[in-house]
Amino acid sequence: MEEYRQPGQGSQKGLILAIVFSALVVSGSLFFLGLQMGGSKMAANVVANNAPAAAVPSPVAPANPTITASLDELVDDDPFMGDDDAPVTIIEWTDYQCPFCGRHSTQTLPSIKKEYIDTGKVKYVLRDLALSFHPNALPGAKAANCAGEQDKYWEMHDLIFANQTALSPESLEKWADELGLNRSKYDACVDSDKYDKEAAADQAAGASWGITGTPGFVISNGETSKKISGAQPFTNFKQEIEALLN
Repeated sequence: MEEYRQPGQGSQKGLILAIVFSALVVSGSLFFLGLQMGGSKMAANVVANNAPAAAVPSPVAPANPTITASLDELVDDDPFMGDDDAPVTIIEWTDYQCPFCGRHSTQTLPSIKKEYIDTGKVKYVLRDLALSFHPNALPGAKAANCAGEQDKYWEMHDLIFANQTALSPESLEKWADELGLNRSKYDACVDSDKYDKEAAADQAAGASWGITGTPGFVISNGETSKKISGAQPFTNFKQEIEALLN
């Protein structure tokens, strides 16, 4: 059945359809262009986000600082092990209650002793820095020094650090007996204040070279002296020792 049409209706309808079609074409083109632009932007973001980050340099550990110090002043008259005329000297400031000093004594010092002290290359000196918040640090220092008067300094030193968690005045007396010390001489020494004064002098000397924490070290060949801070691994000491030997 044919539809009824008024005159001119077909041409008007065709014109309307043409306008609508053109609008659709333009809209579609704009939409497609938007997709392309959005896709390009998205692709750029993906590339940017997945691009390898710029290399960030690893932090470089600061070099152990060189200090100006007389070797005689550094060594003073404190206990040492090794050859007196060894080419390199290490001076340690220690606190007998400091856990990091304990770590150095039990983990690092044995390697230094085996490779350098026992072979005549290093003289190792021990000075005291009894921190005020460690109540058993000064008694430990006095015990070691008083044992030293009976040629048992390093034996007491090793006993204290090997049993550091048990450090107390009672334990120090027990260890003095284990070492076979003359107790009357040992007790008289501990009861005196001479090693209180010695510990104070050690601390003041260390502070003058920037040693304010434990363990603290100065390593020297008599011409060049460097400060080392903290419980460093053996490899760090080895590097500094070898540099001063060469």
